[in-house]
Amino acid sequence: MKNIFFLMTVIAMAGCGEAEQGKPVPDAKAETKEVEFFPVTSFIEGQVHIVDSFQSLTMRYRTIGNKKDTALISVDEFRQLSLEFTRPDFNDPKQKQYYKENSFADQSIKAVTFNYSTNRPDLEIQRVDVVVDASAVMNDKVRSIYMEKQSRHQDTFIYKKLYWRSDRNFQVITTREIDKKPGMVSVIKVEWN
Repeated sequence: MKNIFFLMTVIAMAGCGEAEQGKPVPDAKAETKEVEFFPVTSFIEGQVHIVDSFQSLTMRYRTIGNKKDTALISVDEFRQLSLEFTRPDFNDPKQKQYYKENSFADQSIKAVTFNYSTNRPDLEIQRVDVVVDASAVMNDKVRSIYMEKQSRHQDTFIYKKLYWRSDRNFQVITTREIDKKPGMVSVIKVEWN
């Protein structure tokens, strides 16, 4: 009895390894779907459209070294300053392949964070964090977007930290290092609403 059971098991296992004749074996690569990243550019453009539509009063606060100034800015200037968040677009197929996505839920703040990062120092965008309020009752809403960018122009390294708070403000902190010496820091904050 044990021999019959053993023989049937071996035959069944051997049959599982063979492909049916006439049917192609599915290609694992063909079945994988492209991972959808959060559409940061579309979201920011939507926020700019809202400011444009409602003609919100938009204030710019700028600090460069010890100098500070405040100004009421036009929608065109607002749009121009917001390009920091959309150029380059890490969702572009030429760029996207170099980024990986991680996500985690934080119950203490009732939000989900989507993190995009690369290990390639030659890419301008190094990191993107999108924080989405998680709600079982209402639609999820983007709380904020944080980005880290870097670039080099001759002997000057430029590091930027960008923060967009939905429907309220954004901020760009720029640090310039010349010959690896700490350089000037500038901060631009734009508020509306």
